[in-house]
Amino acid sequence: MSKNECDLCFDKIVEQYDKDHFYNKILYQKDDFFIVSAIGPITVGHVMIIPKLHIPSIAYLDSKKIEQLVELIDFLKKYYSSISGNVIVFENASSYEDLGSSCVQHAHINFLPYDSNIHNSALNMLFEQPILSNSIKRLPVDKTYIYWSNSSSESVYDSQGIYPQFIRKQLLANIGNNEWDWTIHKNEDVIKQTINVWQEMIGEENVRSR
Repeated sequence: MSKNECDLCFDKIVEQYDKDHFYNKILYQKDDFFIVSAIGPITVGHVMIIPKLHIPSIAYLDSKKIEQLVELIDFLKKYYSSISGNVIVFENASSYEDLGSSCVQHAHINFLPYDSNIHNSALNMLFEQPILSNSIKRLPVDKTYIYWSNSSSESVYDSQGIYPQFIRKQLLANIGNNEWDWTIHKNEDVIKQTINVWQEMIGEENVRSR
């Protein structure tokens, strides 16, 4: 997928927002990353951290940008601690040759509050995958993978055999919701609530549309 065709590239997000696509409102940007609400969010507060650089996974970032990303995730955890006791962070990574378990070929990290206990069977297909690493600072380049982190653990799994939207489907099923396909179920009310949360959390003037 070329940069001109990518809906997650920074310039395209701004262009879409200019056309009044409110769900692409840029909530925050710093250094080489920006944050938007996820489309079809799993919970209120579900956002995506997206690098401005058009790359298929976080693994292609240099060490300086990875450090920026870690700082941004820590920043989010600090603010989200007021609305949730637990957060889930995950990336469905693609490569230049393979989409893997991702739907788009532009790196993005999903970040969401999720206080419900995950049933042991819900994500077994993921947790039984080979572990490639235990740190976001050691991601495999030129290989599809799934990065998974919560408040107590961090792992990088091989995504072989994991279908797109698998994690979304299981997390929603775990809380009794079968509307997992973001291409069909945009959940616009939840997107609006997420934007409101950000406006209350960091101040309306800091929620940027550009």
